[in-house]
Amino acid sequence: MNTTPWHIVRDRLIRDGHLTENGVTRAAQPRGCRHCHTPVLVGLDGDVAAVEATVDPTPLSTLGEALAVLTGRRLYTLRRYTGRYHLGDRSPLMIRATPADAARYDVLANHVCGQPVPPTWAGPSVYVPTAKATEEETCPF
Repeated sequence: MNTTPWHIVRDRLIRDGHLTENGVTRAAQPRGCRHCHTPVLVGLDGDVAAVEATVDPTPLSTLGEALAVLTGRRLYTLRRYTGRYHLGDRSPLMIRATPADAARYDVLANHVCGQPVPPTWAGPSVYVPTAKATEEETCPF
């Protein structure tokens, strides 16, 4: 049985870079914004020298991505690894090479309190859950 107090484990995880003082890890987690309480995703934006990223969960289209850049918002990728979603910083090189509509991941903008992502910026998500077939449905072939 492990009798190590949680605060010792937490301090070690923070010191080793696996956890921030706010409890944020590499895996993106849904939370409420600390200031305006809007639903956001929070996670570290990389494996090395990462910073805490807070993003609006609305995926962007290519037009939305361009407008977000023009308004000064940082962009992030949302990718799925080993059953978890991870945020990554989106560089200008990535934007030029793979526009949001052609990417195999979602492109998200950083959260700005009081300025939600406009609906005209939104694009489809690549992480749409698939519907499970029921027993009553017939096979089309």
